[in-house]
Amino acid sequence: MESAVSSVGKVPDIKACQAIVFHDREGRIHHMHHVITLEGARSVNIDTMKQQACEQAEAFGVDLAQVDILHVPEISRPHVMHRVDMRTKQMVEMEAPEPSFRMGVTAETWVCRWIQAIRRWFGGPRAG
Repeated sequence: MESAVSSVGKVPDIKACQAIVFHDREGRIHHMHHVITLEGARSVNIDTMKQQACEQAEAFGVDLAQVDILHVPEISRPHVMHRVDMRTKQMVEMEAPEPSFRMGVTAETWVCRWIQAIRRWFGGPRAG
């Protein structure tokens, strides 16, 4: 079988991962625009970053009049949930919510939980 994916050479390391964050007065993040700079690449000007981020946020339906903008110069763990600490004006990690069907729980797990709930409601035997 032929593959459409190929690789040539070494991928450069990440030099910086920064973000423009759009948040409300409670610190909830409505949109985050990441900018990743690889080793050997030119850094992006902050004003250019903000302009691009605002254009994309508006395209996603963010009302810029209702949010504050925060530049985060370094994000060490971009894959985790964050909020903005309104006292320090810094992004802080949040504890992940309990998984749900919409957040990647398999259909099999969801069905098992549903069956257990029905058994509890009707007093039937519980699965081990």
